[in-house]
Amino acid sequence: MSVHVAFVGNGRIGRPTGYSIFNEKMAEKVSLVDIKPGLAWSFGEELRHVAASLKYDVEINSYEQDEMVSGADLVVVCPGKPRVPGVKMDRRDLLAENAKIINYVAEVMPPRNPGAKWVIVTNPADAMATLFKKVSGADFVISTGNHADTLRFRAKLTLS
Repeated sequence: MSVHVAFVGNGRIGRPTGYSIFNEKMAEKVSLVDIKPGLAWSFGEELRHVAASLKYDVEINSYEQDEMVSGADLVVVCPGKPRVPGVKMDRRDLLAENAKIINYVAEVMPPRNPGAKWVIVTNPADAMATLFKKVSGADFVISTGNHADTLRFRAKLTLS
């Protein structure tokens, strides 16, 4: 069985998540999408080099439009507005901007990826997964934190 994994958002969270799944050779096809011009392509080139070093036979596609991804079995949704360096912000401060992004992804991607499982990583992850499920109507939508969340939690415990 051929598995197709797509990564939406190839920035600070999407990229390391992509590397981790890629390194485990979990897919025969990988699609990368990011609206920032050239970002998905450059990430794809890096993954091609990794594939060569791992002797991993994988098809890698890069897109700048979410609508271009089709037939994915698993879609990891990571795009979002980052916090501004030097500005004290809670991740909840990003809710409105990230909701716009997730709403768009939820409208355009599911019709081209029927039956896909959706993993929402964009912060705040639980709220964004709820929005994605409501807008998309997809059957399988989960949210998850990441190692960065674990480190944030550990820092809070240390400071308390």
